[in-house]
Amino acid sequence: MVDALFERLGGAQPVADEAAFDVFSALTGTLTTHYSYLATLTSWAARRRPRDPEGEQRTHPHHMVRPGQLRSPRPGPR
Repeated sequence: MVDALFERLGGAQPVADEAAFDVFSALTGTLTTHYSYLATLTSWAARRRPRDPEGEQRTHPHHMVRPGQLRSPRPGPR
């Protein structure tokens, strides 16, 4: 009955025992932190994209971060 419920929700990965569950739980538990980290990096990078004279954001190979320019992202809007 439980497997049928999870199949309707997209599926599940059954595990052999509680020790295997602990391993899967630890591994999948890191995904939320990883996605949050990626979202922070993306937001930080988007705020620093150069703008052309008309105010449009653009990307260009010469607008890469150079050594010595790396700084930690600042919290909150700029």
